[in-house]
Amino acid sequence: MLEIYKGEMRTASGSIKTPAITFTPNAHSQEVVIHAAMMHHGRGEGNVPLREITADFVQAQVLKFFERLVREG
Repeated sequence: MLEIYKGEMRTASGSIKTPAITFTPNAHSQEVVIHAAMMHHGRGEGNVPLREITADFVQAQVLKFFERLVREG
């Protein structure tokens, strides 16, 4: 899990929300579940076969996460 802290991050209801991206192995299949959450919403990025998870793949996913974080603030 990669969490991003930037000053005081609170939702409209006042709860603290930290942007994060997670890579979670699925115990029942040879897949990894990717989920990215921003300040206002989260979304599943999908299930990816374990054999496709490489250092380059993870770096590309994290780069997309940072680009989205900058766009959405």
